[in-house]
Amino acid sequence: MIRACSVWLLVFSFASVALAEDKKPNPADFFKIEAPQGQCVVGQTCSVSVRAVGINGYKWNKEFPAKIMFAEAPAGVALTKSTLRQIPNKDNWVDGVKVPLKVTQPGSYTLDAKMNLSVCKKDVCRLFRKHAIQVIVQGK
Repeated sequence: MIRACSVWLLVFSFASVALAEDKKPNPADFFKIEAPQGQCVVGQTCSVSVRAVGINGYKWNKEFPAKIMFAEAPAGVALTKSTLRQIPNKDNWVDGVKVPLKVTQPGSYTLDAKMNLSVCKKDVCRLFRKHAIQVIVQGK
């Protein structure tokens, strides 16, 4: 009887740990993405800004090699680079990253991307991979 209870407690404790590990942190508890709508003159190179802002005591981790990977740009927008990288201790995306592009036709365009980033508190860092973001640009 004691052995059966011990086995049951052991199985239950492993199941509890497994359930706790399966729960992914909610990015909205750690950071928010600021990507104000960009304004671009048709036919001219311009840039729009994307910034991840830590919340609840978290701050941007400038030592992590952050990356933004854009999906195929919609017709009417030409991206200078489809992947942007923060080189640790060289680049600093704390104030945001400029996304270079050119709008070839008037209109409003949504650029979809995935972002790898990290935010930290004093004693812990959180890593987020392939976090979906959108950047809106208006061509005039």
